[in-house]
Amino acid sequence: MISRQPGTAQGARAAFLDRADIIAGRGCHRALLEMAYTVSEIRLVKHALDAGVMAQQGIYW
Repeated sequence: MISRQPGTAQGARAAFLDRADIIAGRGCHRALLEMAYTVSEIRLVKHALDAGVMAQQGIYW
């Protein structure tokens, strides 16, 4: 059983597990990775801008 005491690591984990959040960015702290049920990485394979296609209004801005 996880303690729900505020201000403790167990309490923070319990509060985290009661939520469904999406966190985006780079360089995630290891503690957050360990608490998460799902962790994904998106890797660029190829991009239209690299092929010279101009940015389009409504898509890029």
